[in-house]
Amino acid sequence: DERLSLTAAVFETRKTDARSSDPITGDVTLSGSNRVRGIELGVAGSITPKWQVWGGYSYMDLVRVGTPLNLITWAAAMVAIPIFFPF
Repeated sequence: DERLSLTAAVFETRKTDARSSDPITGDVTLSGSNRVRGIELGVAGSITPKWQVWGGYSYMDLVRVGTPLNLITWAAAMVAIPIFFPF
C-alpha cells in the first residue's frame, strides 16, 4: 500500500509567572509572562512498497509579555525556551 499521512497543527501557549535566573547570582525570580505561537507539520507513510518516510517540522515564535526586571534576567529566561527545533 502506498499511503501517505500529512498532519498540521497551529498552537498558542501562555505561561504566567515565568521563572528566570540571574546569570550572575543564580537567583530565581518570577518575572512576567511568555506567549508561544507556532505550527507543527508532519508526514509519515509509504511512497513506494520499499520506501517509507517519516518527518516533521516545528516552528515556535516566543514573545515575552510584561516588563522584565532587567536585560540580563530577560536574556537568561529566553535561553531556557526553544525558539526553533526540528523533531
